Amino acid sequence: MEASLPDFRPSDPEAPRLRTLERYDVLEAPPTDAFDRITRLATRLFGVPIAMINFIDQEHQWCLSAHGLAPGRADREVSFCARAIQQRDVMVVPDAREDPRFADNPFVTGEPHIRFYAGAPLTAPNGYRLGTLCLIDDAPRSFSDEDRDTLTDLAGVVMDELTLRHYASGLDASRQAHRETSEQRRRILESITDAFVALDEDWTLTYVNAQAEALLERPREELVGRCVWDEFPDAVGSTFQDKYETAVEEAQTVEFLEYYSP
Repeated sequence: MEASLPDFRPSDPEAPRLRTLERYDVLEAPPTDAFDRITRLATRLFGVPIAMINFIDQEHQWCLSAHGLAPGRADREVSFCARAIQQRDVMVVPDAREDPRFADNPFVTGEPHIRFYAGAPLTAPNGYRLGTLCLIDDAPRSFSDEDRDTLTDLAGVVMDELTLRHYASGLDASRQAHRETSEQRRRILESITDAFVALDEDWTLTYVNAQAEALLERPREELVGRCVWDEFPDAVGSTFQDKYETAVEEAQTVEFLEYYSP
C-alpha cells in the first residue's frame, strides 16, 4: 500500500507559511469575543459597513471574525486577502470596479458588491503573513496614510492576541503532560516494595511512599514538608547523612548498608 503524498512539498515556498498557520489552529475555529470586538471597533473607527479577520490556506479563505457580513469560507482564487498577504504593507483597492485585478471578481459583481477594500497582513513572529484584518465597503473611498497606520496597528493587536493564545495553549498542553507524567511516577512509586522518600536541596521531604510510611511508622502527612534532619535527629552525623550529602554534592548514585535501631 502506497502512502499518500503530503499536501505540500518541502521545496514549496508556501510550506513554512502553511505550517505556521496550522500551529495557530484558527481554521474552522468558533467565534471568539476578543476578535469580534476588534472587527466591531474597526467598522466604527473607519466608518465602513464590514470588517473581517481572514486567514488563507492552500485553497481557501477562512473567516475567524466578521462584522457586517456572515462569516464563511471562500475560494482562495477569488480572495482579496490572498492578494493582500503577498505584500508587507496594507493593500488598498479604492474602487474594485476600476481595478483590472478585481473588476470581474464575483464578490464585486455580486454580493457583497465590494468597491473598496483595505487589508493589513497578520504577520506571525517568524515573518509569515497568515491572513489579514480587512475593511470592505460597497462604495469607493480613499484611505489616508494615517488610516493605513491605524489598520496596521489593529492587525498587530489581532496577531498579539493570536500569539498569546498559541503560547497559552502550548503551556496548557505542557502542564497536562507534566501532570500525567507525575501521576504515572506516583503510581510506580506506590507499587514498589521498597521504601522511597524524596528530598529537595534544603533536605525537605517532598514525597514519602506507602512502604516508607510503614517502615518509619509515620504517616506521610506528618513528614512531607519537614526537614529530614529535624524529624530524624539521630541520623545527623551518621553514614546516612554523609552518603546523602555526597550524592547531592557530586550528583551521583551512592549505595551503603547501615543498621539503625527501631
